[in-house]
Amino acid sequence: ARAAGWEVEVATAPDARQAEIVAQGFVVHSLPFRRHGRNLLGALLSLVAIWRLYRARRPDLVHHVTLKAVVLGGLAGRLARVPAMVHAVTGLGSLFTAESWDWRLLRWPVKLAVCLATPARARLLTEHSGDRALLAWTPGLRARARVIDGSGVDTESFAPAPLPTGPTRFLLASRLLKSKGIE
Repeated sequence: ARAAGWEVEVATAPDARQAEIVAQGFVVHSLPFRRHGRNLLGALLSLVAIWRLYRARRPDLVHHVTLKAVVLGGLAGRLARVPAMVHAVTGLGSLFTAESWDWRLLRWPVKLAVCLATPARARLLTEHSGDRALLAWTPGLRARARVIDGSGVDTESFAPAPLPTGPTRFLLASRLLKSKGIE
């Protein structure tokens, strides 16, 4: 986007890697944002901080990545009247895989929040059709939702190799979770 002439800024939680982003020439905004956790007050503080940033910077387009950022950033963007938003959900995490009653209780409010955070001027991207089906449960949102088959892979550097002959070894690069298919 920057090579195409856009002014690109990054908003993220304070992190040691922010210096790397600044070194690459990007403006970085620190936000009070915790990726994990179910603290409602913390989420509300994040929402207000994102809304303030959007009101101050007046972006033409925002790109939210991960479910929590989609919900909080999308709601803030809607309130701040950001003209266009792209929401990329890279996975549904514990919220949709855990079977405990407290996680299950949160599913519908989060699904409703995704709908509210994705107005007509926003698009929802998921990495597989199952996530799209769970999140884009209304006809209007379904029309604005797309499945992308993964993200961030340079297909020229990582092109498929010919199938091996003889014994085959597999490598799984993943967290050791049942929800990742480790069994």
